[in-house]
Amino acid sequence: IALPAIVTNITVPLLGLVDTAIVGHMGAAAYIGAIAVGSMIFNLVYWVFGFLRMGTSGMTAQARGRRDLAEVSRLLVRSVLVSLGVSLALLLLQWPLCEMMLSFIGPTPDVRPLAVTYFYIVVWGAPASLGLFALTGWYIGMQNTRIPMFISIMQNVVNILYGIISVPFLINYFGKEEYGLIGLALSVNVYMQLLDMGMTNSNVRFFSEYIAKDEKENVQKLFSLTHLFYTVIGLLNAVILFGLSFCVDALFKVTPEQAITLRNLLWILALNATFSWISVCFDQFLRANELIDWIKRRLTFLKVMQFVVLWATIFLHFSIEIYFLGYVFMATAILPLTILKAKKIMPELKLNWRFDKAVFHNIFPYAISIFSFSIFHYIAFNFRPLFLGNMSGPGSVAEFNVMNTIAMVVTIISGSFMQVLLPIVTKMTVNQEKDSIQRMMADGTKYVTILLSAIIFILIINVDDLFTLYVGEEY
Repeated sequence: IALPAIVTNITVPLLGLVDTAIVGHMGAAAYIGAIAVGSMIFNLVYWVFGFLRMGTSGMTAQARGRRDLAEVSRLLVRSVLVSLGVSLALLLLQWPLCEMMLSFIGPTPDVRPLAVTYFYIVVWGAPASLGLFALTGWYIGMQNTRIPMFISIMQNVVNILYGIISVPFLINYFGKEEYGLIGLALSVNVYMQLLDMGMTNSNVRFFSEYIAKDEKENVQKLFSLTHLFYTVIGLLNAVILFGLSFCVDALFKVTPEQAITLRNLLWILALNATFSWISVCFDQFLRANELIDWIKRRLTFLKVMQFVVLWATIFLHFSIEIYFLGYVFMATAILPLTILKAKKIMPELKLNWRFDKAVFHNIFPYAISIFSFSIFHYIAFNFRPLFLGNMSGPGSVAEFNVMNTIAMVVTIISGSFMQVLLPIVTKMTVNQEKDSIQRMMADGTKYVTILLSAIIFILIINVDDLFTLYVGEEY
C-alpha cells in the first residue's frame, strides 16, 4: 500500500517539472502559459479536498487508541472510497469544471486551447492524487512515522518547484543582471539568520520535552520568551537592513540604477522582517506538536500563491520591486493561519511577551552549542553570493543562483529529516527509550546517507543535461 503512495508523490511534481522544462524549449510562450494555468487549477481543486487527509488522520488515531482494529480498517476503506468517489465526480464534471475555472482565470486566446488540452489529460490523475491524501492521513493516524516522513520529504519536491521554475522565467523577463539583484538582496537577508543563534532547534527540542511531560506552564513560559526574543530580533533585523541599504553602491559592484533597485528591495525586506521572525516561534511550537504535515501543506499553499505573483508579474508587466513585494509579503499573509492553528492546539496559549530568566538559562546554552557547531559552514556557504556581488556584480550572482537551485533539492530533502525526527527523538529521550534512540541513529544514518548519496550521484553524472534542459544551451 505504501509503495504506490510514495511513487505517486514522487512522480506528480517530477511530471510538472518535466512538463515545464520541455514546453519551455518548444519555441512559444503559450505552451508555458498553458502549463501555468493548468497547474493553478489543479492546485486549487486539490486544496479543497485536503480534509481527506486530516479528517482520516484524527478518526484513525481515535480508533487505534480504543484498539478498535475493525474500525481502523473500515476507516481506510471509507477514506479511499470517498477519494475515489470525489475523483469520479471530477472526471464526470471535468468539462463544466474546466470551463468555470478558465472563465475565472481568463487566459489569452492562444493559451486557452492548450490549457484545456492539459487539463483533460492531467484530470485523469485525480484518483491517484486524492487517494494519496487518504492514505497519508491513515498512516499518520496509525502513528506510522516512516511513511509520513517519506511522504513529507516528497512534498518538499512540490515546494521547491517554484524555485526551479521561477529562475528561467525571471531571468528571461528581468534580465540576468536585474535578477541577480533579487539574489543579492536575499543573500544579505540570509545573513540576518545568524541572529537566531541556534534558538530554533533548541526551542523545538524543549517545546517537545515540555509537551511530552504535559508541563503547560513551561510551554507558556518558553513561548512568551520566544515571542519576545524574535520580536526584538525582527526589529534589529529591520534596522540593519535599512542601514545597509544606503551602502549598497560601496559594498557591491553595481551601477547607480542597480543600486537604487537593490536599495528598494532591502527596504521591502526590512518592512517584512519583524513579521517573518515572529512567525518562527509559532512554527517551532507546531513542529514540537509533530504537525509537520500541516506545515508542509501551508508551505505548499504559500508556493502556489507566490507562483500566482510570478504569473501576474510576467503577464501584467510588473516591475521588479512589485514582484519582490508580492513574493515577500505572501509569507506574512499566511501568518494568521499559523496563529489560529497554534491557538486551536492549545487554546490557553497567551500571545504575550515575557522574559523568564530560568527558562532562558535552561535553553540558551543548548542553543549556543548548536549555533557554534554550524556557524562556520553557514557563513562559508552563504558568503558566496555576497562575495560574487562584491567582485563581479549581480550577473555572477544570477549564475550562482542557477547552480544553487539544483543543489537546493538535496539541501531541502536532507533538512526535512531533522524537522521530522527532532520532536520524535526528544519524546524518546523523555521516555528513556534508549534502544529506540539507538535504532533511530543507526537506521537514520544509514538510510539517509544512501538516499542523499544516490540523489547527488544522479545530479553529478547528468549535470550537463540538467543545465541544458533548465536554462537552455546558449545560456
